[in-house]
Order: sequence, then C-alpha cells, then structure tokens
Amino acid sequence: FAIIRRAPEVKRCLTRRLVDYMVGTGLRYDPAWLDGLAAPLVEAGRKGEGSSPALRQTVRMIALSRAFASRDPDPGVCYDRVNPASPVPCEVASILQTSCSSSCHSSTARLGGLALDSWIVAQPGDGAGKITRGQFEHRNSAGQLLSASESFARIKERVMSADPNFKMPPRQEMKPREREELYLWLDARLAETTR
Repeated sequence: FAIIRRAPEVKRCLTRRLVDYMVGTGLRYDPAWLDGLAAPLVEAGRKGEGSSPALRQTVRMIALSRAFASRDPDPGVCYDRVNPASPVPCEVASILQTSCSSSCHSSTARLGGLALDSWIVAQPGDGAGKITRGQFEHRNSAGQLLSASESFARIKERVMSADPNFKMPPRQEMKPREREELYLWLDARLAETTR
C-alpha cells in the first residue's frame, strides 16, 4: 500500500480511468494533457501527503475540460491539448511518448540524434528546396539537422523493419494497431516533404 500511495504510475492510471469515467472511453487524449491532470496526485504522492485535495483538483480540471463540455464527443477528435498548435495528432503523440520518447528519444544527445518530443517549426528549404510544416529535431553524427524528408524516412524505416536488431522500439513490442497508426502518419509526413 505504501508503494501504491506514492507511485506516479498509479496516479496516472487513476487519472486516466477517472477521465474515461467522466468523459467516456475510446476517446483520444493528449498524453501531456493527461500528465497535467495527474500532476496534483503525483505531487501529493511524492510529498507523502493525503490525496483528497489533489483528487478534487483533478476532478475539477476534468470537469472544466473541452472533452467534458462536449455533448457526445467524437472519438476521432482530441479536444484538450497542452499544445493546440502541435501538428502531431493525439494518438501519434501518445504512441511516441509511450514507446519512444519516454525511453530513448527525448534528446538529440541520446540515441540516433532524435528528439521525438521536440518539434521544429517549418523552415524554408528542406535540403531539396522544399518547404515543410516542420519536423522532429533529428541530427546526424556531426550535429547537423537532417532534412524533414530524410528524418521521416529514417524513422519510418526503423518503425517498419522486420529485422529485430534494427526495428524500433527495440525492447518492447508496439501493438500492431499502434504501429500501423504511426506508419500511416509517418508516410503522410514523408509524402508531404517530398512533394
């Protein structure tokens, strides 16, 4: 019980179940938004405080959300986002956070020079004179930013590889539906950058 009382994973799970109960199951949620909802509970657990005030605050934040206020919310719409301007759809952001950025790709100083939680706004010229909407921060071994098309092509190749030594993520298996969702999004971004 001491572990359950303090573990942030338990607080995040409780928050997700609370959102499902109050708003509805099967909806898309921004993982950063869910983390923000769970923050009061996580902080109370970290400090060893009682969770009643934190739980009330979390319920209040859910009740003030756009998803809660929506009558019959559409499962394909992400109503509440930390960064509403983000071009990464909620479902893809959730997959990337769970499978990739939380473990290996949170900084360009880590594996492959790829930071999946850092989006760079479009810059004129994509190495081939193309203009893109933006890309993840992805650098080569010399520290130079890869073109959007090269970056998306590399990520797509690793996600869809059949070689277990090359396929990403390496230590855990992504659900087939998640892998397909990520592939389709990467494929669309790659097509967009090579037009």
